Amino acid sequence: MTNKTLKTFCAALLALYAFVLTTAFLGGGKSVFAAEVSNPLTGGDGTYSCGYTIGGTTESGKGMIASSCESTVKIERTGGLFYLYFALTSAQFMQDFKMTLEGKQIGQLVASESGNRREYMLTLGAASVQKTFAVSMFVTAMNSGVGFTISLNLSGAIKNSDGIETSVVDRPAEFVPVLRVNADPSYSLLQGSRFTIPFAAAAIGGTTCETVVSAYFYNGAKEPVTVTNNGFTLAKSGAYYIVYTATSTAYLTSSGNPSVTVLEILVNSSPSGGVQVNPIYADDSAGVSIEDIEGAVNGYAEISATIITSGMVYENIGKKLKKISDKYRITEVALTDGSGAKIALSGTVKISLTVPTTFDKSKTAVYFLSANGELTELNGSISGNKLTIETTVLGTFIFAEKNLTPFPKWATALIVTASVLAFFAAAMFLCLKKQLLFFKKRGVEN
Repeated sequence: MTNKTLKTFCAALLALYAFVLTTAFLGGGKSVFAAEVSNPLTGGDGTYSCGYTIGGTTESGKGMIASSCESTVKIERTGGLFYLYFALTSAQFMQDFKMTLEGKQIGQLVASESGNRREYMLTLGAASVQKTFAVSMFVTAMNSGVGFTISLNLSGAIKNSDGIETSVVDRPAEFVPVLRVNADPSYSLLQGSRFTIPFAAAAIGGTTCETVVSAYFYNGAKEPVTVTNNGFTLAKSGAYYIVYTATSTAYLTSSGNPSVTVLEILVNSSPSGGVQVNPIYADDSAGVSIEDIEGAVNGYAEISATIITSGMVYENIGKKLKKISDKYRITEVALTDGSGAKIALSGTVKISLTVPTTFDKSKTAVYFLSANGELTELNGSISGNKLTIETTVLGTFIFAEKNLTPFPKWATALIVTASVLAFFAAAMFLCLKKQLLFFKKRGVEN
């Protein structure tokens, strides 16, 4: 090898070495980050990948969730907050995805969506990210909701970068209002009829949030609809939407905007018509449902149903029923607002009560306990295992199987009459006896 050739070879090696160094350490002008195990709580700002543990469901449920969600999440830490990216891999079957923590709904947005994959971004504070979250969604293939919990495995997280995604302009607030509406997801009504907007209430934790209601008609574009006296007329045939918008300044977005929750309800208007479904409040565990058939419930309401099995009320009712029944069940029924205060009815509702399986339905009656402690038997009808009544008041209802035979009134009257006759007979006997003794004594004296 000549001296010139050797110099050329060495120059080529140096150039290759410089290229390798540039690629490895400069990365085309960008620093290359060495991924390492790092807890997001202590590892500083940046982007992390993290596993999680599924709970709150059966083993088969865990398997279904694991097959429908990515096994790791991305966490971006910046500005003292943690932004969690949670991806569904079967999003075409999943709706109404929510995460809640201690009764408060975590703020979220759809970060990306492609094919069957949908990725949500959720905002968590330093305290929240260490806790267990409740997850809920509606699975269309099952036609039912599912719920489970996740806990992040922060100690095993991998830090992938010191930077975060910069394309997101406004990240969601940590918590957003929870909207509760007395309504079905959709309605079908006759064109020209008036639709009364169901009441809604919103809160974050125990703090009430402002809720604004609007409406629009959709026919390729949104046409605002004027709402008057809490309703509007379905003047056109097609799709109307009720929009509930709840806002709060208790938690702000990354740009300083109020947190917002929006809910839309569809109202179909058709010349061939339809009927509006009455609001129903149900407690399956107590076997009670209330149907508002006259608009008797004003405002947001929740059902409260309690089966009473002991205590003073139970004992007092037992005493009142002792002549006709020794088998009864007591249920206290109420509607309450968001704060737990009881709601008075302004009209008639229909209550359905599940008849206990141990009761003879042919002998079962239902009673209402009035405020003064009196029992009133109500007129009801039984269909299947349901006893239905109509009432304008809620309170304490009692199932009683009339399995005891009360003493007949005619027998009571006969006994009383016989007692009176016996009394008079005894009195007359004593009187006659005294007279007999008197005349006998007079006869001896004479």
